[in-house]
Amino acid sequence: MFNVEGIVSHPDAGNLTYHVPMPTPLLVHPPNQAQHFLTDITEWSLNGGLWMAYVMGRFHLTPKRILGNQNKEKSMRNLGSVVEVAEGDERNTGILEFHSEVKAVAAPTASFMENGKVRITMPLDVEYWTESFALPELWLSIQCTPTLELSVSTPSEDRNPVRGKFNLVDIGKVKVKFTRGYKVHFRLLDFFVEEWMRWVLVPVMDHMYAYSVDYGYLADISEETTFENTMISTFKQHMLLATDMQAYSQSPAHPPVR
Repeated sequence: MFNVEGIVSHPDAGNLTYHVPMPTPLLVHPPNQAQHFLTDITEWSLNGGLWMAYVMGRFHLTPKRILGNQNKEKSMRNLGSVVEVAEGDERNTGILEFHSEVKAVAAPTASFMENGKVRITMPLDVEYWTESFALPELWLSIQCTPTLELSVSTPSEDRNPVRGKFNLVDIGKVKVKFTRGYKVHFRLLDFFVEEWMRWVLVPVMDHMYAYSVDYGYLADISEETTFENTMISTFKQHMLLATDMQAYSQSPAHPPVR
């Protein structure tokens, strides 16, 4: 048994420091297991990576056109009228254009459950707005804190897949706001949207993503390495990855003897 310590950095991270003390150390003695190698991943290390990704803006999806790009003059001609594009009008995107933006308002946090499950809580702010040359901007913001549950397994199949499945467990408290400047909102509407998301959106999302997905294959790591009897287990603040690894090299063919 040996311990390895190091520093994880990223060229875009600057001088970021995760000022959160490690609540529990690595396991001094690994649990009884028959595999050759075992890796201990703690909640602290995973949450540190999520925090760094949040600070670096990795959980911010930039504005996106929902209905595609339209030309204003062509759209007006189709309606039977033609308008001249105003000088300096940079929008020139059509009669009505829809946008959306998704961003985390705080760093996500992860916790390890039993049976190879990881729960991730992510406070989100989802904004929708419309732009038009003839209408004022319409803006809507929905804030919530969804809880996602990821089940991870490594079945003994060809190429040793790393298989996962996402479930949307809850959406937390919901806050709906109108108008970008004044942030108007109504508590009754918050309650209505929250109930609709909890009883309609959550079951629909779970049905849509009810199938497992292979995120990668251990066999693709190296052509000279094989993995067998791989297992992933989780318990309080720890995730253990155990495997039998064999490394081998192919000897070059001997030249023919003349």
